[in-house]
Amino acid sequence: MPPSEYVTSRFRELTSRNLPYLVAVDDNSQIVGYSYASAFRGYMIGYGHTVEISLFCHQAHTNKGIGSQMIKRLIELLRTARHLTREIGDDEHPLESDVIKVMAIMAVDETAPGEGLALRDWYKR
Repeated sequence: MPPSEYVTSRFRELTSRNLPYLVAVDDNSQIVGYSYASAFRGYMIGYGHTVEISLFCHQAHTNKGIGSQMIKRLIELLRTARHLTREIGDDEHPLESDVIKVMAIMAVDETAPGEGLALRDWYKR
């Protein structure tokens, strides 16, 4: 889990752009995962219609459908999202954009061979 300051700053930045940020909790209100959509190259208006999805699930809660539910809900929210895009150096004039493209999703399991990056390395070949 990244430091709480980083998670908080990402939450604030993404919600300020009108992008969804979801948190999954168990029956005891303990956080078991989170997922969000972020602007792809968010500093360039030319990519304003493109977002990336990130998904994180606690290792004790994988293979329970939590990630699938979060991704499904994120995609539902992105169908109607109008997020703010800003050009680098011009934060005062954001443009509102429909989401048209969603970047590919790749699972990472830090306990797997290559610390979960074997699939990424395979794609790079």
